[in-house]
Amino acid sequence: MIIYKVSNLGITYKQYVSLSSMKYCNSMSSLDYISVGLIDYLQPYSSNIFGGLNINHNDALYLEGEWCNDLSKHIQLMEFISMTDVPEKEYVFKAHDWSKYSENAKDPKELMRTTKSFIAKTEHNAYELKKKFENKNKGEFIISDLLEVKQIN
Repeated sequence: MIIYKVSNLGITYKQYVSLSSMKYCNSMSSLDYISVGLIDYLQPYSSNIFGGLNINHNDALYLEGEWCNDLSKHIQLMEFISMTDVPEKEYVFKAHDWSKYSENAKDPKELMRTTKSFIAKTEHNAYELKKKFENKNKGEFIISDLLEVKQIN
């Protein structure tokens, strides 16, 4: 669905949305309205993902836009915002492996020093994987700085 909107500056623009829900609301005021849940393709992952419109009779008279009965536009927009074309990379972190600790070693820190890699599409995802790994292996590994990002062929 494409909704034509007018900005505060008087500029008309298109808002590409997908209808997620619709319900009739009987209010105590004089105007009943239809609540329409929308997913905005320009901000699909925002916290206001299911923002929408409350359309009463008067609003409906001035509502403009067009229905897209053809799913190809929806599929195109979903491909545009998806992460499927982002390549995975190897994120290498500096780490210390406590299972290799020895009091008898000359330099225990050097003995424990290692790296830990995570395969992810974004740095944010790599840090999420790092956090999960640390929680699963509490006390065994201490992972700190990101050392490098390697392309995977």
